[in-house]
Amino acid sequence: HLEWLKLPQYDSDGKPGGPGLDPTQRHKKGVGADGGSREGPEADRIREAVVLGNTKAEALPQETTIYCFRGRDGLTPHLNGEIYWQPWDEKTQSSFTADDTSRFDLRFSCALKGGDIECRKGNWGSDKRVIENFFGRIAYHLFFSTRKNSVRSKDHAFKE
Repeated sequence: HLEWLKLPQYDSDGKPGGPGLDPTQRHKKGVGADGGSREGPEADRIREAVVLGNTKAEALPQETTIYCFRGRDGLTPHLNGEIYWQPWDEKTQSSFTADDTSRFDLRFSCALKGGDIECRKGNWGSDKRVIENFFGRIAYHLFFSTRKNSVRSKDHAFKE
């Protein structure tokens, strides 16, 4: 919950009663979750780490301004990044037809129009969508966790 680091007053661990167990996880009753001992040097190191981890976040100084990059300025022009994996022709500034599904996401048919990407289809289906300011953003979240492409060599990675 990175938002809580920016706004510690909303951190659920800072509420009365102090930090609790993560409500999104299952917890075993009794001894530690792994069934290990709660005594000895290892347990002492764990307790010290827990105390350090439970240190409350400090509030940002009043003069700090927080900006939200969203819409045409957001760092994620596409929800979870599959659009980055379409086959792209830099000369025509558009998707091209490819057969290699191991390297490309073939669900997209897009073209650069001005600074926007216009897609006739995508992972959302065959509805037309326009993604504004696609290549003009200050930074990008690249989502390399959404695909696991493997390559044999640097040449293989950069061919086509």
